[in-house]
Amino acid sequence: MILAIATTLSMLAIGYLVWKTIQIQESKDDTFEEKLRADEERARQGREAEAQAHANRDKTR
Repeated sequence: MILAIATTLSMLAIGYLVWKTIQIQESKDDTFEEKLRADEERARQGREAEAQAHANRDKTR
């Protein structure tokens, strides 16, 4: 039981440290929001292209 609690607490501590480190890095990156928007746009275009490819494939069957 104590091992499970210790494991949980250590995982929470590591998660917090990782989250805090990422927050610090993001706050120093002035172009972070722009990069995030560009990445979301690329992902959207990829999803739409994949959906279109599936739609075209289904029409040819």
